Amino acid sequence: MHPTFLFLRLEVILVLWAVVALAMLAWSAYREGFTRDLLLMAAVFAAVGSGLYWMVPKMGIRDESGHVGLAVRGYGFFVAIGVASGLFVAARNATRAGIPRDYAFSAAFAMLVGGFIGARLFYVIEYFDDFRAETWGQTIAAVLRYYEGGLVVYGGLIGGTVGFFAYTWLRKIDALNLLDVMAPAMAIGLAFGRIGCLMNGCCWGGVCEGAMAIRFPPGSPPYVRHLETGELLGFHLETHPRGGWVVTRVDPNSLAARGGLKKGDRIVQLQIASLKTLQQIGRHPSSGSQDVAVRVVTQQGLELTWTLDQLPHRSLPVHPAQIYASLNAFLLTALLYLALPWRQRPGDVAALMLTLYPISRILLEWIRSDEPGIAGTSLTISQWVSLGLLAVALAWWGLTRLWPRRLQDAAI
Repeated sequence: MHPTFLFLRLEVILVLWAVVALAMLAWSAYREGFTRDLLLMAAVFAAVGSGLYWMVPKMGIRDESGHVGLAVRGYGFFVAIGVASGLFVAARNATRAGIPRDYAFSAAFAMLVGGFIGARLFYVIEYFDDFRAETWGQTIAAVLRYYEGGLVVYGGLIGGTVGFFAYTWLRKIDALNLLDVMAPAMAIGLAFGRIGCLMNGCCWGGVCEGAMAIRFPPGSPPYVRHLETGELLGFHLETHPRGGWVVTRVDPNSLAARGGLKKGDRIVQLQIASLKTLQQIGRHPSSGSQDVAVRVVTQQGLELTWTLDQLPHRSLPVHPAQIYASLNAFLLTALLYLALPWRQRPGDVAALMLTLYPISRILLEWIRSDEPGIAGTSLTISQWVSLGLLAVALAWWGLTRLWPRRLQDAAI
């Protein structure tokens, strides 16, 4: 996990901006000479630089030494890499399929905008309580902090599909033929996006043992979840019908066992330190803080507290589900890329993606443990959506087999 990939101090940002501006001005002067447009361009660069000098300190982002600047988040960095890779693959596929690259780039932009809105909206709806604040302004600000993580793949798929078909409808373009070109681009974007999930600590796997297992630092989503469920301290909970929780198991030699907690105890209070406090442990694991991090009170009168320095410095070992998902997406990218020349009808490659990805996602969800089951089942919301998409894919294959339209009939 590495949420902040790079921190750029304000001085570095301004120097980089000045270098880029001078290079572009010099190139324009070399190509066009000293014209009025060059002066206008210089004024724009100066205005943007002044805006950065004024705006960045107002954002209040500082590193641990107190320097003002901008944080390049690991999640956002790899999402950007995924977008760039997707554009490259889309351009390559457009050339292979005899489609103008401009159509592929424009479709990619429409999908990017729609996909981003859909992915964020899906996440916000699913976890709205995490964004709720004292005022609507604070709530909206929390929703807009997408760079801290919080994009749902299926929301992005739905939103991107809406953006794609809106673009092809407005431009009167053969949608299925172009969608075949875009399918591998979407897959490679997903592959890099999952690496971003690893940097952010989201989309983690279930507890496991073995060489592939990884542990996350305090303040990470898996660490907080393991603390909330008691697993990190060595006990397991179930919700009690009359409120609170009941202890279903206490691991031998754990912190909970040494504190005297027993199976069957009913917990009436469970207080955990704030996320910011837990993250401080990750940055300074040997700080020796005696501040109370966890407090447990049972109905039987037992009160247990653990200080920050007593908490484990890593989460329980979990499956690297993000790596599994990334490798799966890279493999899917290769299959879709190789399938493009072999398609028989427009839409075959897109249908292949719509078949393979839901199947792999259903399997990956069994490994992940970040989402609960819904509708009274053990199936997560992503598994239900996967089943729906798989049904759509099967109907798609059936209809296209009955459809007499061949690939040579498709025109862009």
